[in-house]
Amino acid sequence: MELPDFTSIKALLEYFKTVPIQAGLFLGILFVLNKLVFAPFLKIIEERRRKTIETFKNAEQVSHQTQNISLEYEKKIKDHKDHLRKKMDETRRELEKEQAEKLHQTKTELLKNMQEKHQKIKETVVQVEKELSQDIKGLSSEIVQKFLGVA
Repeated sequence: MELPDFTSIKALLEYFKTVPIQAGLFLGILFVLNKLVFAPFLKIIEERRRKTIETFKNAEQVSHQTQNISLEYEKKIKDHKDHLRKKMDETRRELEKEQAEKLHQTKTELLKNMQEKHQKIKETVVQVEKELSQDIKGLSSEIVQKFLGVA
């Protein structure tokens, strides 16, 4: 395309007659492109931006919910551990009390048993002393008779 000769006014006016047509074509093409290309493209971009913002909001909510659940879980674990610790302490105290009672009962039984055995030993010693005393008397009289020659 060759540029017109703008040295004459007529050529200049002839050239500028086409400017409104060119502007109209430009605006028409711009309108068509806007309707068919730019508007759908901008709509897609806006929808993606909206979904991205929504996704971030949802992620933030999920993160907050997860944090709350985690805190609740940790509290429940702590409460459960405290409960178990109390239960263990209570059981330990009961066992220690039961152990002390059994130990006391065993000591009492052992002392009673030892006293009974000690009493039986005393009785046996007394009985043996009586028997030995009688045997000694009988043996001493036998020794005296044999010594004196009395048969």
